[in-house]
Amino acid sequence: MTTQAELTVELAVDAVNEVLANKRARVDDVSASTPIESLDFDSLEVAELFATLEERSGLELDPDSAQDLETVADLATLRVV
Repeated sequence: MTTQAELTVELAVDAVNEVLANKRARVDDVSASTPIESLDFDSLEVAELFATLEERSGLELDPDSAQDLETVADLATLRVV
């Protein structure tokens, strides 16, 4: 699989769904408009999400830029280091 060197809303939604499916017994698929707060991520899930986003996008992301995100779609606006 090749990396694409961009972070898209679709990539963010796919990554969130994958992380949740790997860590939780039962999960409803999330969409771009799903509030991040409602996902109740623990620190390990956040770390796995960032690793997945970085691997798939080919970018190194700034974790500090995640402070004010409201929806899953907002993950596409994370700053690059």
